Amino acid sequence: MAGGADHDRIRARELRRREPALASLPEGERDPVRLDLAQFQVANNFAAEALGLLDLVKSDNPAIANDAVYNLTGGAANVMAARSKDALEYLEQPILEDSPDAAVWRMMADVALNKWADARVAIPSAQTVIANYPPKF
Repeated sequence: MAGGADHDRIRARELRRREPALASLPEGERDPVRLDLAQFQVANNFAAEALGLLDLVKSDNPAIANDAVYNLTGGAANVMAARSKDALEYLEQPILEDSPDAAVWRMMADVALNKWADARVAIPSAQTVIANYPPKF
């Protein structure tokens, strides 16, 4: 399993690189970097950490709740954290209505909630991007 250990070291090194860079930014420039870090955390299975960071972003900037990246990242993190009902609060925002990536996560949340009809509605849009996701999803 050397590959897994190598990946863990690379991931940890990347986190150590990103976090100090974020802390050194002026407050007005942090949101895009925080969102990028939250996406990195989701991509690396740190859903709880991503959710904590998104909460911090929203507490500093409530208007971020209307941002597509914020909502998609929050929805994905909640699905990964087995909080499907919370995920749908993010993923059903109007700004994500036409997002195939949001459809993937909505579909997963709906399946977890046994909302089969809603999950089927998301399939056509989700199919356009599902191949971009790792097989574990």
